[in-house]
Amino acid sequence: MMRLATKVLNAGGLAIKVETAGLALSKEDWKKLCQDLDIVSLYYAFVKGVVEKDYFYSCGMHQFGQRDVLIYDQWDRQLMDQFLLYVLIEQPSLKVGETFSLGPDTPIYQIGEKACDQYEKDDLFYNPLGYWTLQRK
Repeated sequence: MMRLATKVLNAGGLAIKVETAGLALSKEDWKKLCQDLDIVSLYYAFVKGVVEKDYFYSCGMHQFGQRDVLIYDQWDRQLMDQFLLYVLIEQPSLKVGETFSLGPDTPIYQIGEKACDQYEKDDLFYNPLGYWTLQRK
C-alpha cells in the first residue's frame, strides 16, 4: 500500500492521509518513510498519538493486529513509540502488572489493559483489541 500511495504522489498527489489513524503526511514525509519499508517505517506511517488533558494514547495499532497504548501521564512521544515498537518488533508476552521503562534512570510504568471506549465500534479508529495501559509507579 505504501508503494502504491507513493505512485499516487508521484503522479501529482499532494499528501497521504491514513483514515484508520487520522494521520496526514506530507509528500516529503511519506517518501522518507518509504525509503526503508521496515516495521519502524510502517509504524510511523500508520500510528499516531492523541493527546488528552490527563493522558494520551495511540491510534492505529489495530492495523498491525495489536493493542494501542493509553498512558496516564503527560505527552511523551518517545515513551509511546518505544513501547509500541517494542510490542511490534519483540512481540513480548505482556502481562497485567508487569512494568516498562525506557531505561534505568527513567520513570517506571505498570502495565494494565483497557477496552477501547474512545470510539464507537463502527469508527475507523476503534481498536477491537483495546489498549495496553501504562500508569506511572
